[in-house]
Amino acid sequence: MKYVEFTRVPTLRPIVEAVRGDVGSAGIHRAFSLQGLDPDLVFRPNAVLPLRDLIGLFERFARERGDTTFGFFAARSIRPDAFGLFVAYALQAQDLRSAIDRVRRGVPLHQGGTTMALAEKGDRAIWSYRVDLPLTTGRHHHALHVLWQMSELMTAYLGARPYLCEVGIEAPAYGPPGSLETEFAAPVRWSRQTNYLAFPASLLHETAYPPIGDTAPLTYLDLIRYMRTRPPQSDAGKTEAALRFCLDHGDTTIEAVAKYLNTGARTLQRRLHSEGLGFRDVLENVRRTRARELLADTTLPLGRIALLLGYSDPSHFTRAYRRWYGHPPVRDRSVLERAPPSAR
Repeated sequence: MKYVEFTRVPTLRPIVEAVRGDVGSAGIHRAFSLQGLDPDLVFRPNAVLPLRDLIGLFERFARERGDTTFGFFAARSIRPDAFGLFVAYALQAQDLRSAIDRVRRGVPLHQGGTTMALAEKGDRAIWSYRVDLPLTTGRHHHALHVLWQMSELMTAYLGARPYLCEVGIEAPAYGPPGSLETEFAAPVRWSRQTNYLAFPASLLHETAYPPIGDTAPLTYLDLIRYMRTRPPQSDAGKTEAALRFCLDHGDTTIEAVAKYLNTGARTLQRRLHSEGLGFRDVLENVRRTRARELLADTTLPLGRIALLLGYSDPSHFTRAYRRWYGHPPVRDRSVLERAPPSAR
């Protein structure tokens, strides 16, 4: 079994709001509940989700809307700037080949468990994308959403919609007959091993239109800030992300976290040990940072916060907080409530 992969979700909020406009808040809460998620999770700064849950939400939303082509709806709900600096970075490349390569190298910073590639076969270029995990529910909606974004980036770079030789889709069918051919203005090949756009290889040498002009240049170093919020790569990072979800369900045992990560408790402990950490170390860090967040941004009683952090007795939480910060939590609540958000 493969380990759980995570994805950043800066684009999920506009999709959620677009869906809400059609099905209302009750439909949104129903979709999140069926996926086993708290809707508030996706609105936290630098939020990440397991890729399986993001793809699962696409299917839940599609069912709420009764939409067999939800992938296009999701794609059109997103502005390019929602992806952060990588879109601007790609659009500043010297030619389309370099722009696609910048997108390809940026994908691992956005999500794990997926592969993007660019290849040439004769006079055709093949730009492909696939989810490497054996996920089924919502997979095709997610794939179409990504393919459409890929075509939109080419349009933005070239200044006009590119001619596509064909579009390849993993799915055996999608939406009403002929709908994909109409959307992409190209023949569609079904049941492919990956999802791809095929276009004349000569386009790879095209430069940006309109020219970049006086736009402040972006470099790889400018992406360092973005990289700090990438999906967790280490076992400790993945365990920490999983713990945040498990905390919301009131279970902080290593068995619960390991099950969430699709592995065994001993295997997880061994992986953490190889990084010089124990499960208790990661749990302590999550509790410490989450405690500050809950004190700063909620009015929950301290006893409730203690329970949310997995403490059966509020006094245990108070003692732990004193150990972390040198004073009781009630002191920080009064200080944090008076502080501006930027200072918290």
